[in-house]
Amino acid sequence: MSVNEEHESVSKNLEYGFDDWCIAQFAKSQGDMEKYREYLIRSQAYKHIFDKSCGFMCPRQNGAWKEKFDPKEIDFNFTEANSWQYSFYVPHDILTFIDLMGGNEAFEAKLDELFTTGSETFGKDLKDISGMIGQYAHGNEPSHHIAYMYNYCGKPDKTQKLARQIMSEMYNSTPSGNCGNEDCGQMSAWYVLSAMGFYPVNPANGVYDIGSPIFDTVQINLENGKKCLIVAHDNSPENIYVAKMEINGKPYTKSYILHSDIADGARIDFYMTSDENITFGSKPEDIYQSRIEEFKVVPAPYAKTGVRTFHDSLKIELACIDDSAKIYYSINNGEEKLYSEPLIFNETTTLTFHSERDGYEPSKPVEAKYIKIDRDRRIKLLSKYTPAYSAGGNDALVDHLRGGNDFRTGEWQGYQGQDFEAVVDLGEVKEIASVETGFIQDVKSWILFPKYVEYYTSTDGVNFKKIATVNHNVADNDYRQQIYNFRCEPQNCKARYVKVFAKYYGTLPEWHLGAGGETHLFLDEIKIVEK
Repeated sequence: MSVNEEHESVSKNLEYGFDDWCIAQFAKSQGDMEKYREYLIRSQAYKHIFDKSCGFMCPRQNGAWKEKFDPKEIDFNFTEANSWQYSFYVPHDILTFIDLMGGNEAFEAKLDELFTTGSETFGKDLKDISGMIGQYAHGNEPSHHIAYMYNYCGKPDKTQKLARQIMSEMYNSTPSGNCGNEDCGQMSAWYVLSAMGFYPVNPANGVYDIGSPIFDTVQINLENGKKCLIVAHDNSPENIYVAKMEINGKPYTKSYILHSDIADGARIDFYMTSDENITFGSKPEDIYQSRIEEFKVVPAPYAKTGVRTFHDSLKIELACIDDSAKIYYSINNGEEKLYSEPLIFNETTTLTFHSERDGYEPSKPVEAKYIKIDRDRRIKLLSKYTPAYSAGGNDALVDHLRGGNDFRTGEWQGYQGQDFEAVVDLGEVKEIASVETGFIQDVKSWILFPKYVEYYTSTDGVNFKKIATVNHNVADNDYRQQIYNFRCEPQNCKARYVKVFAKYYGTLPEWHLGAGGETHLFLDEIKIVEK
């Protein structure tokens, strides 16, 4: 899904993809191979939003990577996080993801960068993003598995060091003893499991990835009446690395243990050391093979430019992060063709394209719409929009693109605690048939329709005359998410400039949960129809 279809699209692609993998495994266990194939294909959706050029999971818009992307930005494309914190969320197909990233060394370098880059973020102000080590946010659950992913590129010593660091720095025994929102006990669950020496990167496959135990001895009383005893020898704040392991007295070299290893009772012995130059669990045969081998999907192609409107003509180039893939396209639902050279459009066009590769399932189809518009219309904003809700920038309100039914898709321009005012320049004096401005209301999110909208016209840009005041009859306590178009049809109106003024609602009333807070105006597209 793209940002045009769904808010928080990147997070949903990734989390739903893991959910789909879980459904696929259940379907397979029930012998439903048709559903197994369907959901295993769906579970590889992460491939369609991985931008290999920057190494991040990125939002897609109109067939392209969203422009002005910054992995530190917190916006409507992610759920309470940014791209740094979601770009490693592939717990079910890790080794394939490492290959996409460029191999073990590139993956290790990206993990290193996550934990060492600056911790500053920008965009929406979210308290959930806390417990920072670089851009790793332990206070928010989407990050919780990441420290253990070093195990999958042959660097388990880095997992062990980070697990100890997180336990030491992000938890204490005071009433506020963890660094984030407890959310159904997950903050504590991470600590309890990690303190025993392991944690499930994929909580649905019965695999526990080895970290660094902090307790000398732990006994787990299993439901079947048996016990699992975990002993950490030579354990200390300095001895954070696993030198070797034994399970039931037998040498064990893998960087993971299976649920089946302990379900019937077991003894697990960790032998700890301060030497970080160890090789325990680092060989390829010691790494859990988290890889989808059946019904592999080729990544979806993308357009190299995110432009959505153009004036005279437009050149579109297509590409795919898989160099072995072939790209097929159709124009305005016409004949499908093999892509070989840039496409030139001279009129408004709908382009559909997908990728194929021998031995792989084809990618999902991607649709992009390119709209040809007049070049002589300009807008001057006299109010300042909220940066997180720019809708694409200063020209968003005259780009001929309309916002959908959800303000969080990023196609609506938002203004908080202020009236809205702007002037549209038509380029020359023209006869105006109608003026219309679309607003959205989402009372729960503090977004209310303006009290009224006023329209003014001018021939010189200095002297303006009011031509209409437009009201509405939607109740301020109507919690339905809805759009209202404030429209007027002036008679015998000739002008070059049209001014739009919208009176914002004011502060939230007493009956609202956010009483006293400053409301928002969200609008998109000032539509001026000429005779």
